[in-house]
Amino acid sequence: MIRRMLYPLIIAGLFLPAAALAQVAMHVGAEYFRWQEQTTPRIEETGPMFAIGFDYTQAADSGFLFAYHGRLWTGDVDYEGAELFSGAPLQGTTSYFGVTNELQGRWRRQIEEGYFFDLVLGLGWDSWQRELSRFQREDYDVAYVRVGMDFATPEIDRWMIGAGVKYPLWTRLDANLTAIGFDRNPMLKPKRDISAYAHAGYRFDRRWRAIVYADGYRFRESDREPVTHATEGALLVFQPESSLLTVGARVEYSFR
Repeated sequence: MIRRMLYPLIIAGLFLPAAALAQVAMHVGAEYFRWQEQTTPRIEETGPMFAIGFDYTQAADSGFLFAYHGRLWTGDVDYEGAELFSGAPLQGTTSYFGVTNELQGRWRRQIEEGYFFDLVLGLGWDSWQRELSRFQREDYDVAYVRVGMDFATPEIDRWMIGAGVKYPLWTRLDANLTAIGFDRNPMLKPKRDISAYAHAGYRFDRRWRAIVYADGYRFRESDREPVTHATEGALLVFQPESSLLTVGARVEYSFR
């Protein structure tokens, strides 16, 4: 699973920097992470995440250009929710590891000398593992589209700000149910919902930039699937209405 998640990021890292007239950057950052499920009692996971990434953007003052964004993120967060079958209140720790790969098409216009405006259309794939215990793990895959706008100011793009919306095109949740006693493991498909994102950055010089950002997902409840558990009998399993939020800050080093 982890190897499959990393392949696109590795391929991009090997080939994209070789292209001419490009801006290539690496970044490292920390995030506040929150995962919520609308159950009774409500499940909530919160805590810090660590992220590293790679960015590639064709250099152009105007017209269409191509960009790529890749990111690895991981961390252990506090779990507050309920036991799977009894519903009894439960606290613990959840471990996450995720990979993001996003291709972008940008249409850039120079509004006036040094001021740039980008229309952004991104197509991405997020894949992450949510490990609740030694025996209970969930694997998420989400293909999404991002639509937004970025603005940059003069003096080597000193200030940058952007915002937009994101919408899942395809979702899949592998809850690995047979590992915890179920007779089958149907793939669950959380239903799609729109979410917003925003970021702002300041470039200190040609090499270094700091960026703050907020991003995430919102999912509606999946369809219910019939299963049988070894001790609990016949049940309907589903993924409840859920949301993911990351608010973070990163430092970026540019090789341009």
